[in-house]
Amino acid sequence: MNRKSDLRFEPVIERFKTALGVENLGQVADIIGIKRNAFYNRKTSGSIPFEDIICVCLDRNISIDWVMAGEGKPFKDHDQWVAPVAEIDPHLLGEITAELWRAFDGEGDLELLATAHQRGGLAAHIFNKVAFVKSEKVRSGMIRDQAVMFADAAQWLGNN
Repeated sequence: MNRKSDLRFEPVIERFKTALGVENLGQVADIIGIKRNAFYNRKTSGSIPFEDIICVCLDRNISIDWVMAGEGKPFKDHDQWVAPVAEIDPHLLGEITAELWRAFDGEGDLELLATAHQRGGLAAHIFNKVAFVKSEKVRSGMIRDQAVMFADAAQWLGNN
C-alpha cells in the first residue's frame, strides 16, 4: 500500500465522515470547529486539518490509522462499527423534543410522534447527529431541519 496516496484530502475526509456518521463536508467542518468556508478552501487546496481531525479521533475513540491510511478498523477496541454517543445533555434533549413537537404541531400523525418519542427513537437519532457540533447556532439549525424532515416523512406516510 502506498501510504502517501492515502493521505490525500478526499480519501481521508471520506473515511472521517464515515466514522463520524455524517453526510457532508459542512457537518465535518462544524464538528472539528472550522468555519465552513475555511474548510472548503482547505478542500480546494488539498490541505487536511490534521490536528483538528486527530483531536476528534482521540475524543471519539476513532482509529487514526484507519482515518489517515485506511488501515485496521474505524474504531479502536471495537469489533464492529459503533456510532459515537454523547453524554446525555438534558437541555439539548429538551431542545430537540421541543423542535419535534413544533414540527409536528397541526400536521402529521401526533400519535406516531408520541410513540416514537416514548421510545426515544427520533430524539436519540437527532441527538447523535448534533451532540458534537460545537456551534450552538449551527446545532439549533440542524435540530430544526431534522425535526421538520421527520414531520414531513410522517405526513407523507400518513397520506400514502
